Amino acid sequence: MWTSAGWWGAERAIAGVSLRESFRDRLFYNSLLVALFLLALTYLLSNLSATGYQRVLVSFSLGANQFCLVAVGTLMGASVIQKELQRRTFLLLLSRPLTHTGLVLGKFMGLAAVLLLNGLLLGIIQTAVILAAGGELGAQLFAAQGLLVLQAVCLAAIALFFGSFSTPALASLYTLGLYIVGSASGQLEFLAERAKSEGVAWVLRAAYWAVPAFERFQITDVAVYSLELHWPQLVWAAVQAAVLVVLCLVGAGRVLESREL
Repeated sequence: MWTSAGWWGAERAIAGVSLRESFRDRLFYNSLLVALFLLALTYLLSNLSATGYQRVLVSFSLGANQFCLVAVGTLMGASVIQKELQRRTFLLLLSRPLTHTGLVLGKFMGLAAVLLLNGLLLGIIQTAVILAAGGELGAQLFAAQGLLVLQAVCLAAIALFFGSFSTPALASLYTLGLYIVGSASGQLEFLAERAKSEGVAWVLRAAYWAVPAFERFQITDVAVYSLELHWPQLVWAAVQAAVLVVLCLVGAGRVLESREL
């Protein structure tokens, strides 16, 4: 398994194991059950709305998907490293021709595959609910769902990084804190422009540039009101996600390398 495809084969093997372990995790299935409940509730609410049922469908369904993807990405990412440390399997894996960063990459690839599958299943359920309620589908809806999956992948990478040096509970709290602030990063710039103190303005601007701008991944309004898609914004969001993931994975690998495992 390790020698046939070189170092890349090792990463793929770890990703496959991580993927199978995630399927045995009840969190994956619980998130789908929660999504089913929320989407069913969305269907009922759309029937109660005399006007604008399409907007209710899209808004609530995207909100339900976002909630589930954020929960799965954060909780799974925060615990994946600690599980290996508790079972002492890191030492066995590192006895192979594999670096700490390569090991982290393999675990992350498994997480990303789970999130992509989760997002695909949620998207299929969402599409079925909207069509059953007589709604319409558009490119904005699929773009919004894709960005939510990409956001969840970023959160998984961040949680994995925090989980490399803290407990799963703290890693989840750190990640959710960054997510909440990053989802309102535009408000930080707004407040900085109107701050009366130069020191306060400097702190707010520093926070604006330091915190990942998760609001770039949230285009629910575009999907709800069928606004025009701005493709440069989508490309920039993908670039930001790639940079963020690379930094988190390399950072997690360096942290684990410096720790006494």
